[in-house]
Amino acid sequence: MLTCFNCQFANPPHHKFCQRCGESLLAEETTATATTVPVAAQTDQLLQAILMPPDHLGLSPTTYLPAASADAVTADGAERYQILTVLSQGNALIRDTTPEVRSPLQQQLSHIAQARLETLQSIPELPPAAYPYLLLPAATLPLYDAWQQGETAILITETEPPAITSLISAFSAAVDPLQHVYWMYTLTDLWIALAPLPEWRSSLLLANNLGITTEQSLHIRQFVQPAVVPPTLVDLKAFLQSLLAQPHRGSVAPLRQIRQTILTVTSAATLEQLRNELADIGESLLATPEAITPTVPPTIAAPIAAPIAVPIVFPTPPLEPEAMEHSKSMEHSELDQPVSDQPVSDQPVLDEPVLPVSDEPAAGELLLDDPVLEDIDLDEPIENDESTMVLPMQLVGLEDAGRTDVGRQRDRNEDCFLIASSTQKSADNYGQKTQAHCLYVLCDGMGGHDGGEVASRLAAQTLIKYFEEHWPHPAHDAAPRPLPDEATIIAGVKLANEAIYRVNEAEGRAGHERMGTTLVMMLLQGTQAAVAHVGDSRLYQLSRRMGLRQVTTDHEVGQREMRRGIPHDIAYARPDAYQLTQALGPRESGELMPSVSYLAFSEDNLLLLCSDGLSDNSLVETYLESHIEPILRGQKELQTGMDELIALSNQVNGHDNISAIAVRISVSPDMSPMSPSHPANQGVTVIQ
Repeated sequence: MLTCFNCQFANPPHHKFCQRCGESLLAEETTATATTVPVAAQTDQLLQAILMPPDHLGLSPTTYLPAASADAVTADGAERYQILTVLSQGNALIRDTTPEVRSPLQQQLSHIAQARLETLQSIPELPPAAYPYLLLPAATLPLYDAWQQGETAILITETEPPAITSLISAFSAAVDPLQHVYWMYTLTDLWIALAPLPEWRSSLLLANNLGITTEQSLHIRQFVQPAVVPPTLVDLKAFLQSLLAQPHRGSVAPLRQIRQTILTVTSAATLEQLRNELADIGESLLATPEAITPTVPPTIAAPIAAPIAVPIVFPTPPLEPEAMEHSKSMEHSELDQPVSDQPVSDQPVLDEPVLPVSDEPAAGELLLDDPVLEDIDLDEPIENDESTMVLPMQLVGLEDAGRTDVGRQRDRNEDCFLIASSTQKSADNYGQKTQAHCLYVLCDGMGGHDGGEVASRLAAQTLIKYFEEHWPHPAHDAAPRPLPDEATIIAGVKLANEAIYRVNEAEGRAGHERMGTTLVMMLLQGTQAAVAHVGDSRLYQLSRRMGLRQVTTDHEVGQREMRRGIPHDIAYARPDAYQLTQALGPRESGELMPSVSYLAFSEDNLLLLCSDGLSDNSLVETYLESHIEPILRGQKELQTGMDELIALSNQVNGHDNISAIAVRISVSPDMSPMSPSHPANQGVTVIQ
């Protein structure tokens, strides 16, 4: 019998959900102390296996991980840990077949009063990769077991809870600047705690690797391979500055406090000075009631609460199971239900920053009174400052490339992509500039004989024609046109929907014969972009400082259920979890709710629009280092990189059509306003 941890009801052993309360029986709530790891009470508790380095190991379902020692083997000689699902290279969900028996690591830790590096080094066969987890037990996933197998360290941890919010999303949505200070102060605490292992501090400088719990505590998702050269205080300061530079999405924009924090981070000469000054700022903000009691609520539904002005307490967290390969089928009853456009906080990849269309200053403005701030952008210019001036970013280079492939199992290609881009390059005494006006459209069609091909092409062509009229390319030497507002973009998407819907009605198509298509679209002007999407085609954004994030959130049943508060495991246990809740064509335009967001670029970026034939099985996330990052860094030509990515998709996926558009943009500070000889500065004193 399986006892539900929530209501203590005894369930039959083959059940996955409690018959009384409906809670999942696959995960167990546990409470970890600072020095011990709890024993699992559920026979089906999910754990996570992390292999470091994983490059030469391939795991497959039904494979068993070897026991750490003879004590971990059951009476009948069976192996202890069984792999259930391979999440990515070197990462898998597993099950402990003997949870009633303490793991060897648990037995050894039970005799340790406090985890210190010298104590951990004395534990036989404990791999060094386990040390940072045990030195920072409150900020990481509880370590369940660990051992060395040849050159590879195998770490067994609990899985991450779905309530973790990405760090960038939290910084962008925070209403109170005290939250920023609190998280940065916590990061310095973790930095100090890793002083015995400075090379592992590199995991604290990866935005994708850090999250915020519901208790507002900083959470390290996983310790990655350590840096060869340990990062320094300069690296930590640059990372904190990049977090503060995120466009703010809350209703309250505490610019003056954010500026003070940026200057504090910039000027700190030592780690102790940085911590002390952050503490002073925090105390000052706590003494200002209006700073922590905003009168206007945040504009997005993010789980951001008031900061905690007490000693930090970290919860014990689970990793979301990776999405399985999913079908393109649609239930029209699901399409009838509106879906919120807000991103889900527990997406595997990050969901920020976005900028609404407004009258705020141009994106990418810099403070130039300190060289360290050359890549920092602020949402508003700084007023009444005698030592600084504001400088915008400019586009200096743009490349794009599109690819599509039928895949290995389909007899026709229902995907369609179109690129309509124009660039004008110029150079003068103040440097090189690029004027860009680009529209990228990618559609993944579905529905009946030849329906998907017709729907995807019709949608793409309708959108290209619509924006030729409502957002035309500027004439030569004409001023750049601003991006269309949200209403204009939504009107274009609904026009494409109406075009497909009319064909469905005219041909009398019904049920699954009704054709439709997903859509992901990007309009790019200079250092800003607008993104619209319907369905599960995606846009990924990659930059050096912020790493990889998924800009769009799939319109599917599982995501809809999670927005309603259903836990991830339960939402995606539904047989229809991957069915689309929105698509162009099957329904009238009045029932369509496209998602629209805005981006601003203050550093070089690689943007990837793709159909699910490429994104399935977490391909982008898994092969980020080998296939995506070299394109951003310029180590691969864009065309070559795209060819290799499509070939990889055929090897890893191949069950569906594969389409992608890659856009590589380069930006730099606009130095022309800094020159006294620039026409705009005649008669103006410029502070050098």
